[in-house]
Amino acid sequence: MLSLALRGLPFSLSAAIGLISVFGLATLNGTVLLNRYYSLRAVYPMSLRPLLYALQERTRPILTTTLVAVVGLLPMAFSQQAGAEVQRPFATTVIGGLLCGALFNLWLLPLLYARPRQKCKPTSTPTSARSVATGTR
Repeated sequence: MLSLALRGLPFSLSAAIGLISVFGLATLNGTVLLNRYYSLRAVYPMSLRPLLYALQERTRPILTTTLVAVVGLLPMAFSQQAGAEVQRPFATTVIGGLLCGALFNLWLLPLLYARPRQKCKPTSTPTSARSVATGTR
């Protein structure tokens, strides 16, 4: 949406279709990253290693698919030929959405998954639920 506003293009049906496709591609990229994270978490429980390894292994595929789509849509985004009024909002929406989606998948998603892991550090002496509820140790 921001990319449409920056280019001065209207939100149209083709832009809405582009938005739907961006949701699918961004979800796919996030799923690829989280799938690898969950498979590594079984090997390294209670550490940030799985998240770092997943980012190392999946950054290149996510950026590659994003950049290929962006480069492929650039001619459509800047076309001046007949029918370009329909193509430009679609391409602009997809390009802006993919760039934002890649940023969020590679930056925000790992931060959201790392935050709860840092808070959940095991204690050396576990207490039972009854002692916590009664206030005794």
